[in-house]
Amino acid sequence: MKTLKQGIGIYTQYFDKFLLFAFIIMLPLMLLQTFFVNYIYAVTTVDDIMILGDFANAFMSLLVLTIIQVPYIKFVLLEDEGEERLVRKSFHTFLDNAFIYFMFSAIFTLMVVLGSTLFLIPGIVLLVFFYFVPYVWTKSGFGWKKGFSRAASLAKKHFFAILLILVLIGVFDTVLSMSITMLAINFTDSYFGVLIAKLIIASVVYPIGIIILTLKFNGWYKDMFTAH
Repeated sequence: MKTLKQGIGIYTQYFDKFLLFAFIIMLPLMLLQTFFVNYIYAVTTVDDIMILGDFANAFMSLLVLTIIQVPYIKFVLLEDEGEERLVRKSFHTFLDNAFIYFMFSAIFTLMVVLGSTLFLIPGIVLLVFFYFVPYVWTKSGFGWKKGFSRAASLAKKHFFAILLILVLIGVFDTVLSMSITMLAINFTDSYFGVLIAKLIIASVVYPIGIIILTLKFNGWYKDMFTAH
């Protein structure tokens, strides 16, 4: 509860700053993801078989969500350290290192999606064990070995806590998306209108989960790697 309260406090205090991230980074990438996935569904669906479309949807969803976390992670970590110019530094971290974050996100997403497709459990294990790699990089600098090893160490100690938070974020996102869709179709028959409504609300609300997860990560990281 303490982390939840702290996370909501940070979100409300810097709401205008998070809106910048949402409309400059999150919303455009989520919109691009939606158009790309819909295109894949359109060109690959045969006799109501949508295997390639479903794979593309799962891949792009996790890929984009992994990438768009970065400025929020950096912002929360900087705020915890009492730094200034939080928005500028967060944007710089995201833009200056976009390629390496993208490369990791692509590899990570492919491993998780393939693991989940073949056998569900390996996909879940990979998701939890390496989800914190971008968090480690954002906090302590880059390095593939350090990123993967420290993320795995955190996962070994806090596996079920990490999994629970990710599941809760996923459930909340699903319920929110369904609720917005049902509400939006009462006001418009336009698919694009419903889509934009869903993406805007998701862009505004989803960062709360990232903030809370970053706070938990930061506490665990300090206890494991900087306490001694």
